[in-house]
Amino acid sequence: MLLVGVLLFICYAYTGFRSFVNSKETTTRDIEFTDDRVIVVIEHEYGGINKVWYPSDFPDVDIESIEDLTYVTGNIADKSYLNKENFTQIICIYLNNKSRENVLKAIESLEKYEVVLCATPNLLSQIN
Repeated sequence: MLLVGVLLFICYAYTGFRSFVNSKETTTRDIEFTDDRVIVVIEHEYGGINKVWYPSDFPDVDIESIEDLTYVTGNIADKSYLNKENFTQIICIYLNNKSRENVLKAIESLEKYEVVLCATPNLLSQIN
């Protein structure tokens, strides 16, 4: 259940990010995000529990490494809370060349892949 909430939050953040950027008064300069990584939600039918992704899976993105943010430790069969049929994998792609521009270019490239449900920068929140 927690994973569903995280997935909904990421997709909500993604649509909010897109709406925010697409508004006429806003540019990506107004959005706070890290300059070294992209969060990617994998389409359900392509991802899997602990499926390993390689930089070569996304050849037009200059990738340093990939981390599975939904990695499950231990014996998966023993995880009764884990909804194996509806599992959605979320990965973090770390970029070789760190810059805001490269994050945006990577998102643009990643969104063209059939396996990618959505890609978004690692947004930073501010507490006022």
